[in-house]
Amino acid sequence: MESSVASLRPPEQEQEQEQEQEQEQEQEQEQEQEQEQEQEQEQEQEQEQEQEQEQEQEQEQEQEQEQEQEQEQEQEQEQEQEQEQEQEQEQEQEQEQEQEQEQEQEQEQEQEQEQEQEQEQEQEQEQEQKNVQGFSYERIDVPSQCRGLTQLDVSQNQLMTVPSSALKNLHHLLILNLNHNRISVIHNRAFEGLDTLEILTIYENKLSSIEPDAFRGLDKKLKRLNLGGNELTAVPQKALAILDMLRKLELQENRLKTIKEGDFEGLQNLDSLILAHNQLTEVPARVFSHVILLNSLELEGNSISYIDKDAFEGLEENLQYLRLGDNNLHRIPSEALRPLHRLRHLDLRSNNISSINEDAFVGFGDSITFLNLQKNDIKVLPALVFENLNSLETLSIQNNKLTRIPEEVMEPIMDSLRVVDIMDNPLICSCELVWFPNLLRDLKNRDDEMTQKKRPMCTMANEHREYYVQTMPLERMNCVGKKYQTSSLSGNGQSGRIHGGPGALTVAGMAVATAGVVGRQLWMAGAGVCQYYYY
Repeated sequence: MESSVASLRPPEQEQEQEQEQEQEQEQEQEQEQEQEQEQEQEQEQEQEQEQEQEQEQEQEQEQEQEQEQEQEQEQEQEQEQEQEQEQEQEQEQEQEQEQEQEQEQEQEQEQEQEQEQEQEQEQEQEQEQKNVQGFSYERIDVPSQCRGLTQLDVSQNQLMTVPSSALKNLHHLLILNLNHNRISVIHNRAFEGLDTLEILTIYENKLSSIEPDAFRGLDKKLKRLNLGGNELTAVPQKALAILDMLRKLELQENRLKTIKEGDFEGLQNLDSLILAHNQLTEVPARVFSHVILLNSLELEGNSISYIDKDAFEGLEENLQYLRLGDNNLHRIPSEALRPLHRLRHLDLRSNNISSINEDAFVGFGDSITFLNLQKNDIKVLPALVFENLNSLETLSIQNNKLTRIPEEVMEPIMDSLRVVDIMDNPLICSCELVWFPNLLRDLKNRDDEMTQKKRPMCTMANEHREYYVQTMPLERMNCVGKKYQTSSLSGNGQSGRIHGGPGALTVAGMAVATAGVVGRQLWMAGAGVCQYYYY
């Protein structure tokens, strides 16, 4: 029995081994299947991740497209808003132009009505007086029944001399008009007997000579004498010297080349002197020293290039109106003007002034209400040039070569200014010009009677496009706040305010160790810390 059992063990062992091998194979197969399943799962996960990534990318692309569309819509909206603003500005400009045209039409109608009224008044006056105007008479006779005349007009005839014999019995005559004749000489005692005459006009004749006693007999009453539009080469001093009651002397449009001290001696009551449109090249010292009551002096339209510092000596107390336009001045004659502390109206238009000193108006600027500097060659306005013009109401600086007019230049006159003309300058649109539309608004709020018919233009440097200064595109010019900002300090707890502009820095309330300019910002270091500001 034992031997038979022993012989059976090997086959059993083989079976067991086979079974074990089969089990191992099954396990290996299961493991392989599991690995395959895991790989499949991993692949599925990878595919899912790829799909998710693709979806995310698609979503991102969609979002980007939506953002781009939104940006495009915003840009379109901005463009539409800009177009609407431009259209509104154009409409406002058209409305303003229409209003200006209506105002001009109303003014023209008013002027026409005034002219009609004046014409009617003149016609009435002509009916009341003896008038032999425009009949080409070479001589006249006044009938005895007309000896009570108070006004006589014999203008626009062919008179060669003053009709003395016809005039000598007109003892009530107040006004005599000899304009537009051919009188070349006024002889001695030409107006004898006209001792009541107050106004004598001999405009546009051929006068080249006036004898010394020509106006004998007119010294008691004559107040106005018009010798303009003739051929006088010198002031007829001897003939004029007896006219001590004369208030207004008109010598415009003659051929005067010089005037000298003593030319107006004897005219102690003269109030107005017109020397415009002659050939004067200079105004010498003390030439007006005998007419100390002179209120108005007109020297425009000559070729004056030099004015002596003592030219207006004697006029300090009374001269209010001085016209020096249309000459050849290269600078403001400040030394000559400085004593004129009552001067109100100064006209320097159409000269060759290219620069103005900061102290140009020191000493006489306090009283000036009207200043005309138009049609010169001024390129720059110094920061303090208007500081002394405390009463200025009207300023014209149009038609110069100004590219910038900073607010600090205009600030001293902002409160008094009512009319300002900056037309026809090559202005650059910048924050420095913001004061102009602000001033116009302030004037409207103050109900001042200012008519702004002319509208200045400026050019945007980057756009090469012109804008009305009143409607500059401030949103594209980075204009922020006011140029003066309160500073913040550290250390001593004090506060201060910055005053002035580049080159003129004062900081109240702190000691500044160093100061400098970086770009368009101001920075300081030292005892305190100062906020930057744009200048």
